[in-house]
Amino acid sequence: MGTEIDCRHPTYSSLNGTLPRLSQELIEYIADYLWDEPVQLTRCSLVCTSWYHAARRHISSYMTADSSLAMKSLVQILMSSRNRKYRLALKHVRVGGERSLRAFHLRLPGEALVAMESLEFCEIDWTPTKLRLQPVFYRHLSYFTFVKTLYLKYCRFICAEDLAKVICALPNLDALNVDSITVERATHHCNLREKMANYFYHRDKSPRLTELCFWGQSDDSAYPAEASTGVAQALHQDVLDVLSSCSTSIVGLRVSTTQFVSFKQLQQFLDELPQLRTLALEREPQWKVPPCGTRLLAAETKGGNQLWEEFQLLEMRSASAQQFIDMFASRRHRVRTLEIELIEWPSPALHRAVARLTEMSGRMLDAFKLEIQGDRIAGFSEILDSQVGYPIPSLFTANTRLRELQIRMPIPPPPSMLWVFDTLLWLFSHIVSRHMQEVHLIFELPTTSFETVAPPAPSIAAFHGVLRRGIVTGLKAQVAQEDEEAPVQVAFRYGAKAVAFPDEQMRLSEAIRSTVTILFHPWLSAGIVQFEFPDGSYLDYDDL
Repeated sequence: MGTEIDCRHPTYSSLNGTLPRLSQELIEYIADYLWDEPVQLTRCSLVCTSWYHAARRHISSYMTADSSLAMKSLVQILMSSRNRKYRLALKHVRVGGERSLRAFHLRLPGEALVAMESLEFCEIDWTPTKLRLQPVFYRHLSYFTFVKTLYLKYCRFICAEDLAKVICALPNLDALNVDSITVERATHHCNLREKMANYFYHRDKSPRLTELCFWGQSDDSAYPAEASTGVAQALHQDVLDVLSSCSTSIVGLRVSTTQFVSFKQLQQFLDELPQLRTLALEREPQWKVPPCGTRLLAAETKGGNQLWEEFQLLEMRSASAQQFIDMFASRRHRVRTLEIELIEWPSPALHRAVARLTEMSGRMLDAFKLEIQGDRIAGFSEILDSQVGYPIPSLFTANTRLRELQIRMPIPPPPSMLWVFDTLLWLFSHIVSRHMQEVHLIFELPTTSFETVAPPAPSIAAFHGVLRRGIVTGLKAQVAQEDEEAPVQVAFRYGAKAVAFPDEQMRLSEAIRSTVTILFHPWLSAGIVQFEFPDGSYLDYDDL
């Protein structure tokens, strides 16, 4: 015989005839449960003040519509007269999948989204007959007059002309991000160039992009390989032709070298961008980088000795980075910001190339950033200290107006505080700028073992003398202006492969703390530097 359970609906007592109210804790629990339902959270925030404060912390200016139902709900919320303020807060919409796209061009009110800054199409296949791009789609897309940035990720087009029409449909587009775009049908190179020229001629104006980024499916293994199947490669030559035709006004470019089949193709693409002033090259090239005598950029870009805003080489090996820097410097280009991210320890040849470029840049160099990814260096734990040397060359003696310095590096085995001391002494001894405003240094411990023997007293005295030189002038001025954090941040952290128990972290942190307190006493007492230790604790002026 079964057990009977007497159930009844909960009742809430009313006060003076008013409606019952839920406790604030229960309201917040409900809002927490709906954290991934922005449409429902928006409705909750309109109930009353209690619901508004519980829901607002979960409501994002980023909305995703990956189904026809999600798109219908989003449109319903945006079109409601009660939600006018929410339309003013929505800044980014992501449209994912073919079903949501069918409702997109008929329902989403682009002209009403006055705060919308970016639009994203993700994993959409425009090649099926039902999804062929029609004039009504372009006309509706032109209503998004406030959109400045367009993202196209894992999309497929019948031909590159359709891609161009999507780009040109947005009247005020400023930045374009392309990730793994494929085309089904190739077009003859000359015919495509002629069609693009005619298309722009019959428009009121051609696109005036200033920023362009593109990657490929090989650069991100988190997405399925289906996105890159078909006749074309990840970035077909037609796609590159369209991007270059739309990008004559490009000032900033960030690309993955894996999206070019050869250095010559990269070189030809860069030749189409005469206004380029910021260049970021990512990933180790799959082709051979030519020697220094080869030019990387067009020789006619306003002559030699040209000033660039930023030059970045990211996730590259030392040899490739050195060759790109040599090609860049061979045209006597100067740069304001130089950023290098390596997947191996820097070689002496790279040191010489960087020193040449920084010396050539002189007082124009504002920022230098270097990151060495120790977890990606094969056999790094077996490398002897004598084979490594200093990861930072003496390259700042000519940079009299250097303002920002960011360096992240692993400590080579056997890890010791003496190596850190020698590296810091070498670094600060070669900085002559009196305008330094920000220094961020991160030392990664590859293992849990770390020798914390302090340097001898004469070496500490010499180090204090270096800290009192010209570099301290700008740092002291920065301390007087800002109260939030010290201008110099030094962190000691474990690498991704290092595992340490809490008691080990505490013992090591205390040992490092006692050493750096002595080394950096002049800066600590002046509030210039703050330290972070492996156990997550901090040391600054207030802790003295």
